[in-house]
Amino acid sequence: MTLISALAWRGFPTFARRARTIPPFPAVMLNEKYTAMIRNDGYFAELTPDNVPNMADVIEPAVLKGNTAVTGMLAPLVIAYGTDLVSEPPKGWADLWDERFTGQLGLYKITNSAATMMAMWAGEHFGSGRDDIETAVAKFKELGPFPQIGYSAQLTPLLSQGQVAVAPIDLGEVKAMQEAGIPIDYVVPEEGMLVFDHSFSVFENSADKRLGFDYINFALSPEIQLSMAENWLIAPTNKTVELPEELQKWPL
Repeated sequence: MTLISALAWRGFPTFARRARTIPPFPAVMLNEKYTAMIRNDGYFAELTPDNVPNMADVIEPAVLKGNTAVTGMLAPLVIAYGTDLVSEPPKGWADLWDERFTGQLGLYKITNSAATMMAMWAGEHFGSGRDDIETAVAKFKELGPFPQIGYSAQLTPLLSQGQVAVAPIDLGEVKAMQEAGIPIDYVVPEEGMLVFDHSFSVFENSADKRLGFDYINFALSPEIQLSMAENWLIAPTNKTVELPEELQKWPL
């Protein structure tokens, strides 16, 4: 998430303009939110099974508009809570507005795609639809005060130290905290999970597109997809991956 956060600032448009004419590297991985911002402007090369053989094995929704990007990583977003601080866990996103969690929430900054997704959900749930931003802003104002965190690695310490009791966060962060002995559990929101979707693309004007294609093929390989699932609870998009029994308890 560090790269994503770094690009989600005022410098992103400048980065994007330079990347079109003189790409600093052959390939890029971003949250789909950011890839979509520049996809229609001719930045990216077409990805096919001919130049990226493992594209033949990815799930259909992972192949994005015009074959200019592929979703190579899906990080499930759940609601984590401190078991020593919360007697009645939330059941879903709407429960975050319950008064029992007032002053105990940690949330992402709007520059993080998780906050964007939550804002769209709030507009749909409490208002007239996903584009009802006015309602979403009003509803999040009701939750204050709460710390606004740029990315998950900043949110995990707040949960670990008990500074916040409830927060949306990557499933992989929950696993890491539990393995460290921190009293943390999670719920899959009853309204449905959100997900960090990471798109991989190759710059059309790169001097070394072959290296970019090879990198994406590596990221989509069954071995790497399985490794990401085992280490970080990243849900595979390569449909040939078989998850071992010890991962079956996680919502991948």
